[in-house]
Amino acid sequence: MTIHIMSAVAQEEARAISARTEVALAAAQARGQLLGAHPPGASVDDVGSASEGPGIGRAEHFREGPCRRRGLAPEIATMRAEGMSFGAIANRLNAEGQTTRTGTAWHPAQV
Repeated sequence: MTIHIMSAVAQEEARAISARTEVALAAAQARGQLLGAHPPGASVDDVGSASEGPGIGRAEHFREGPCRRRGLAPEIATMRAEGMSFGAIANRLNAEGQTTRTGTAWHPAQV
């Protein structure tokens, strides 16, 4: 019975945390704060919002991805097809001066 009561209390607290998080995220978004991953220094005007419609602004930014926009996806796919490891691809991209979306050096896990 004790475990059942503790479980019920924990479940109710999880619901309360979820509700508080949703309210806080909605408030942040209403203030114009960007939520989630975005380029450093980006503003709402730079990436738009989902309310602008499908395929516009932020939605397009995340669907297309930085590799596709900069034309790196085909190059990376070709290097993988040639048998290069993720580490070797990261080293090559770094040597070419390519950076990630956030402006940092490539690491194998990002490839």
